[in-house]
Amino acid sequence: MVDVIGNAPPSGRDAVAGEAQSERRAPALGRFVFVMGTGVISLSLSAAGIRPLSFVFLGIAVAGYLELVIIEGLVILRRPRSLLASFATSRASLGAFTFAVGTLVLVSSFAQLTAVPLAFALFILGGAAAVALAYLVPLNALWRHFPPGRLGLGGGLWLLWPVALDATSVAASSISAIGRMAGGALAVLALGAWALGIALYLPLLAALLGRLVLRDVPLREIGPSYWVTMGAAALSCLAAAHIGGNPATRTDLDRGLATMAVEASWLLWFLATALLPVVLGLSIARTRFRSQLVGSPKELWVPVFPAAMYALATRTLGLTTDVRWLAILGGWAVWLGVAVFMVEVFRGVRMLVLPEG
Repeated sequence: MVDVIGNAPPSGRDAVAGEAQSERRAPALGRFVFVMGTGVISLSLSAAGIRPLSFVFLGIAVAGYLELVIIEGLVILRRPRSLLASFATSRASLGAFTFAVGTLVLVSSFAQLTAVPLAFALFILGGAAAVALAYLVPLNALWRHFPPGRLGLGGGLWLLWPVALDATSVAASSISAIGRMAGGALAVLALGAWALGIALYLPLLAALLGRLVLRDVPLREIGPSYWVTMGAAALSCLAAAHIGGNPATRTDLDRGLATMAVEASWLLWFLATALLPVVLGLSIARTRFRSQLVGSPKELWVPVFPAAMYALATRTLGLTTDVRWLAILGGWAVWLGVAVFMVEVFRGVRMLVLPEG
């Protein structure tokens, strides 16, 4: 089996056994990537003032989320042990972060609609999942003594860890902006989650890029999860811009901290922009040599989240800092996310009609 984000599976008898245990549940968790991408497109369209289309994508994201939650809930009720079995490998464990991030993306969407009770309930669910996984994933890796080659360091799967923290930060800022529910606590949580996300993101990114540059990593081992490297930087930028630009958090936090977050958001935006041609180049290379890849259909939807997140972060930073050209660029870039979504839809239909052998 290939992991849900497209990385090649580990070899060996133990790896096969572990993958077999998690085979039933990992793909369902991995499809939360679709919810993440569609939800961020909805947020980007809403930020650009394109509300009707934003509602369409939000409806698609909610429908996908409800379907997966129902399916996963029924599986857990029928086979409770399958929940633990899904963490048999490091890749399956990391893939579970997509559930937390997908839930938190919907929090921000409902916060924009001022649906405070629903947004807060989902925030509790997504935040609890993110915290639980933040402890469980490293403990799982240490307990099972995964060799370094099985930790997926060729791609960006480990970056889902800081992504979950940054998504928690954005969700906390979004709720504090509309409801003033525990405003001071939410502001502190937003700042703390963002700071922890940065502390995790930078060394993990250095390790990933170092392995890519210093070792001869086969193209098929990199996997499409390298897109997360850029998406994580864009989400960190968005979280920082939220902290600095949200009047509620600026009131509840020291103004110096809010200003620092805005300045950091510029550095993160430049980092995401610098990584954009890198991930695009890897995408082109993988498309060109697709016949050498394993599990290509599992790659669907992976680029949607980073593309849409980059557009949303760009526009939000432009509005926060009153830089008009950046806000305009973010407004235009949202159509890049929509275009990537449509390309993935076309690819999915093509794989159904003309499956590759």
